[in-house]
This record gives sequence, C-alpha cells and structure tokens, in this order.
Amino acid sequence: MINYGDKSYFWDLIESLRFIRTDFELIIGIIGNDDLEEVKDRKLPQKTKIIKIDRNYGPPGNRNRLAAYAEGDYIMFLDNDVVLSNSISRLTEYLNEETILQLTLIREDGRIDSAGGLVDELGYPYELYRDEKYVEIQSKKEVLYAKGAGAVVPRNVFLKLGGFDEDFFYGYADTDLGLRAWKSGFKVVSVPIPVVHYEHGSFTKNEDKRKERLTYLLESRRLYFILKNFNTKFILRILPKILVYYYGSLVKDIVVRKEPKIFFARFRAGLWFIGKIPQLFLKRLRNKRNTIVLSEQDLLKMGLIIKR
Repeated sequence: MINYGDKSYFWDLIESLRFIRTDFELIIGIIGNDDLEEVKDRKLPQKTKIIKIDRNYGPPGNRNRLAAYAEGDYIMFLDNDVVLSNSISRLTEYLNEETILQLTLIREDGRIDSAGGLVDELGYPYELYRDEKYVEIQSKKEVLYAKGAGAVVPRNVFLKLGGFDEDFFYGYADTDLGLRAWKSGFKVVSVPIPVVHYEHGSFTKNEDKRKERLTYLLESRRLYFILKNFNTKFILRILPKILVYYYGSLVKDIVVRKEPKIFFARFRAGLWFIGKIPQLFLKRLRNKRNTIVLSEQDLLKMGLIIKR
C-alpha cells in the first residue's frame, strides 16, 4: 500500500489488517518524505517494511517498486482508501497460484464500486455490478481484470507478466495486466470478499478538476491500451468505430455537454496518444515473441471482451 495523497482512511486500513488470520508481511510505500516519521512512530504489524520512493510514479510504478520487496507467494495490492472487513479471513479459500483475484469493492453508501471488470472492443470498461446495492455474492466469477484498489496477484504470475506497465501512470494498468494474464494462460476471478472502498480518496476533492483530470488520463490510456494489446486484424476491424467514438465525444463535449474544459482534456489525450505511437509499435514488436494462449476472439466468445 502507498501512503500518499488523501490519507483520511490510511490508519483505518492499517487497523483493519487485524482481520487477516494468516501470516503476512506489510509493505508501505512513502513518497519522498511524505509522513515518513509519522508512519515510523505508529504501532505497525511485526513484519512491516517501510519503503521510501523518491517520487510519485503513479499507481502502477509505485506498486511495482513495492512488489520488488515482497517475499510471499501472493501480493495483495490495496489503495490507501480501502478498509478490510472480517471476511478477508476467507481469502485463503480462493488462492490459486495461476489466478489473479478481485476483492469486491463496496462504497461507503453500501453500493458496489467494482467486482472486477470487462472491456468492450473499444476499450471502454464495464465494472460488474457497479452502483448496485450490495448483497452478498455467493460465487466467484471470471472477469477480464481486477481493479488494483483491491487485488491479489500470485507473485510468480506478477513476475512472469513483468508487473504493471508504468506508461499508463493512472488508469488501465490493471486492465492491461488482466488482459496480458488471460493471453498468457492465467485467469482473473472476482471473489465474494467485500471490502470498503472510499473511491478516489487519494484524488483531488475538486469535482471539476477531478473530472477534467480523469477524462485526460482515462481517454489517453484507453487508446494506448488498444494499440498496445489488440492484434492488428482486430484493430483494423474496429478502427472506424474508434475514430467515430473519439471525434463524436469531442463534438458532444462542445455542442451537447457544453464542457469546453473536458473537450480540451480529451483533445490533449489524443495528442499524448499520438506522441506514444512510435513507442507502442516497439512494444508490439516485443509482444510478438510472447506465446499467446487466448486471442481477442477467444475472449469475445468467453464474454470477457464485449462486442460494441
């Protein structure tokens, strides 16, 4: 876990670790000198490592740096705005060395934030049961990706996949990891273990700025995700739809939604993506060397990618 940004719930999260009944080590990342002394002065679990990170590398970069210190067989990634419940003691029932697990993230109002997600063929996410009132889910379910706010990744799988892609910085890094896992022959499963997620507790509280920032980050990384991961034949088939939806959204930002700041955020996202195209082609060349167990067509048939 990273102690960064809004830390309103961080110590509640530390306190909730008492519900974990198995042996574990706690790895806390501190960005720069942010609250380093405060963390050191607190009573922490016996097996705790406090890692100082020189700057903010974004969630994927920060998580990669902390995972390098992990010695256990499984790595549980938790945002600092997540609080565990006593149901986490059942986690061992679902552990599998070839499966990534998604904890069921519940908002403070009792509605579901995410129980894992799918994507459509244009890369837009569909988080299962989002905004529905939480009732206990009795069974596990295969999903395309596990949201990194509360995910458990076998350490051997994490290493084989090369960890999170840090170029995403914010958004889609967990989606990317999940897709690469499926393509490599591993699984991603949502499990009925609820934890409370105070969504974006580490993000700005200014609603307008948050919306603008999220539009830029998520739109740019969606395009990046598509070109990095989908095979050429698949991309050529969906390219007209990608262009229609992107330029259509720009028009709607001005004409329908009347939000010029969102228009410019989306436009900047497109420019960022264009600048990344040479780098993306190099990544695609490297990816060709990897063994593909499941293709996009296979994932479509499984319902993990949704036809638009």
